[in-house]
Amino acid sequence: MEDSVVFDNCIIGPHAHVHKAILDKNVEISAGDKIGLELDPNIGKRPGFTVTESGLVVVEGRRSRVEVASMQI
Repeated sequence: MEDSVVFDNCIIGPHAHVHKAILDKNVEISAGDKIGLELDPNIGKRPGFTVTESGLVVVEGRRSRVEVASMQI
């Protein structure tokens, strides 16, 4: 993990490498995945992945199926 921002509830598997990335809430990075290293030119075409002009990788998180308004406290 280097030069990255990781939001709540992210799971990063063993031996995964994340460099120059933003991981939204509820992102799961599998064991051994490389995000932001040796950047695959097609990564921005993968669903949920965006690459900025500067090479920053933004990974969209999964959204909760529970509506906040329907939660009981």
